[in-house]
Amino acid sequence: MGAECAEKASAANTGTAFTARTAPSTVAPELAKVQVSSTPSGADIEIDGSFMGSTPSAIKLTAGEHMLAVKKSGYKGWQRKIKVTGGDISLVAELEKGDSKGGQ
Repeated sequence: MGAECAEKASAANTGTAFTARTAPSTVAPELAKVQVSSTPSGADIEIDGSFMGSTPSAIKLTAGEHMLAVKKSGYKGWQRKIKVTGGDISLVAELEKGDSKGGQ
């Protein structure tokens, strides 16, 4: 450490330039807690096409737009485009009996 300090001091005295590097940003993206429930419960939750769990569930999402779908065998699919900005969000999907196109 002493040699390094002496080298920097020597360089400062001779006018040698040092390049400063900026560390990558470590700020965590804004997250929102989305509570998803459905009637009836036990339906599959998909966020942006990926399975995330079954209702009822609390899911953490990053800020931005997301497509949320709730599916259950024997019921019509339910989906909404949501814009997340942070905080806590609660969604309730009221599923209707009928064709379960794409549902499970």
